Amino acid sequence: MDENRAHGHEAADSSDAEAAGGRAGSAKDTSQRPHDASDEAPNSQESLWHLLYRFLWPFQYFRDAGRGDRLQQQANYRHNRGMRFCLPGFILKWSALSAHWFAWGAFFDSTLSFTLLVAGCFVAATMALIMALILGIDWLWLGRFSDRF
Repeated sequence: MDENRAHGHEAADSSDAEAAGGRAGSAKDTSQRPHDASDEAPNSQESLWHLLYRFLWPFQYFRDAGRGDRLQQQANYRHNRGMRFCLPGFILKWSALSAHWFAWGAFFDSTLSFTLLVAGCFVAATMALIMALILGIDWLWLGRFSDRF
């Protein structure tokens, strides 16, 4: 009777393992070790949109200092102060993007009479400039106020 239970239990364990990945007891089971970049296929690259997002969007590197209890909020604010060093690079990127769109808007305004394209360039430039100003204010704020509380 005990032998049947043991075999039944082993069968259930092996069927669960097979359902989970089909490699019951395999030496190459990656569920127990951390993810390694060498495990990925050499042709799997980051998409252009995701790369552009990481290049231009700074808020992924910061934490929300208004969430959690007081201790967590202080830790998040300290993290944000520590990540302040990357903000001038993002300010420069958004300022260059703004100048780029303003230059295209001025070029299209002087050469073409397509008002909608010119307006689109100037709106994009203004939005990029606002982003650069917001990042500048954040950089100044994090440098001026060492503690949130």
